[in-house]
Amino acid sequence: MQQTIQKLKPSQILRETKAEQCFYSLSNGEGKFCAVGVLYNYLGWDGESNSDLIGDERPLLLDLGIHQKHVQEIFDMNDNMGWSFNQIADWLEERGL
Repeated sequence: MQQTIQKLKPSQILRETKAEQCFYSLSNGEGKFCAVGVLYNYLGWDGESNSDLIGDERPLLLDLGIHQKHVQEIFDMNDNMGWSFNQIADWLEERGL
């Protein structure tokens, strides 16, 4: 019997993460992530490798329905507005994500 893994919505990922939140960085390298970093972590990024997430890997977020304009808005909510993961998840849910 083949097991099917259900893909979570971005809002669910943010609500279910055990990571602590950080600001102005995708990850602090010690287990803390910003909201976008949490989404990359869900997709397999370890938070430590020196990866250019701003460039080639950003399309990975499209697999979760996150478009470029959403990424910028999520960065702003996390870093400039200081929103919690749950507040950002609420915003994502309002958009069906």
